Amino acid sequence: MSRNRKSSKKNQKRRAGRPRAGMTRAKMAQNAPLAAGGVVHVSTRALFERYLESEQPVIIDFWAPWCGPCKVMSPIFDRVADQFAGQVHFLKIDTEQLPELAGAFSIRSIPTLLVLHGDKVVDSHIGMTSEPDLVRMARRAADRASGVTITDRVKRLFGGGPQPAQGA
Repeated sequence: MSRNRKSSKKNQKRRAGRPRAGMTRAKMAQNAPLAAGGVVHVSTRALFERYLESEQPVIIDFWAPWCGPCKVMSPIFDRVADQFAGQVHFLKIDTEQLPELAGAFSIRSIPTLLVLHGDKVVDSHIGMTSEPDLVRMARRAADRASGVTITDRVKRLFGGGPQPAQGA
């Protein structure tokens, strides 16, 4: 009897990453919780749309595997994503895997960074960027989402006003 229980537990573990009957992997991704930090490699339009519905702003890196500058920027993107975990979602979209998303945003050059809040593009950068510049972009996005005003930013600069969230 205990043997059946063990095999049952084994089967449950084995099936954990597989779609349940009648569910595709895309459907499972739709139901999974959004990642709280780090970089998310977007593989479906449905997953991308879930992040757009989030309260948090989203920074998207449009890239391709053959792109040299994209490879150089990748570790920078990863580090900044870790700094802003829980405040800003960081997504990577392979323009060759999801050309329809690149086309929807009229991406003509890579790397291209877009900052979205809701369904609006609120900031962008075409080409490589430095880590301090990406941190500033992420801080602006986090501030905008949390209601920090330009006056608050000026006060912060001179030692008063709301301080950036942890890690920013």
